[in-house]
Amino acid sequence: MEPKKDFPNHELCLLFIITANSEENSKKIAKSFGHFALHFSIPEWQRLISGLAFPFSPSELYKGEVYYFNLNHTVKLSSPLEMFRTEFQEIK
Repeated sequence: MEPKKDFPNHELCLLFIITANSEENSKKIAKSFGHFALHFSIPEWQRLISGLAFPFSPSELYKGEVYYFNLNHTVKLSSPLEMFRTEFQEIK
């Protein structure tokens, strides 16, 4: 049923993280955004079809407080990815 069989990489996954000044506000924002995204119309589609999938159940996860920190440290690198473990896989 895939309409674009000749173009394998046309889908996108977005995961939104909502940070607010209180848990109550973050819940309100997450629920409002989820409702909006679920009912967002896609021009090429007809009727009540959604392009949204929820990776969690319930669709909002509350992970507690968020803490910010600053790191005043410089490192001279030969490559921008040198400090990060990176694995590339070619999928055909």
